[in-house]
Amino acid sequence: MTFLHFLILSSIVFIIGLVGLMMNRRHLIRALLALEVLFLSVHLLFVSSSAFLGDLQGQVMSLFVLGVGAAEVAVGLSLLVLFYRRYQRTDVDDIAQLKG
Repeated sequence: MTFLHFLILSSIVFIIGLVGLMMNRRHLIRALLALEVLFLSVHLLFVSSSAFLGDLQGQVMSLFVLGVGAAEVAVGLSLLVLFYRRYQRTDVDDIAQLKG
């Protein structure tokens, strides 16, 4: 497979994640999953470019993106659990009404 194949695959996965993020804006868990699909496409592009260029910079950057994604999911899910315990719902529109 050539680099173009990986670039096309990464673009398709990115578009799927972007569509999933736009379609599931009301459900926070689905939005977080779509965001992880976006991160997956970035991982694929970094690792494939690193393999085809013969250096490790893309793989190291992929590890940093993986760390950011894990922190994002941890914070997002903890906020979701706190919101659910207080209001017994997980609708994003209700979260937008919070002030303070």
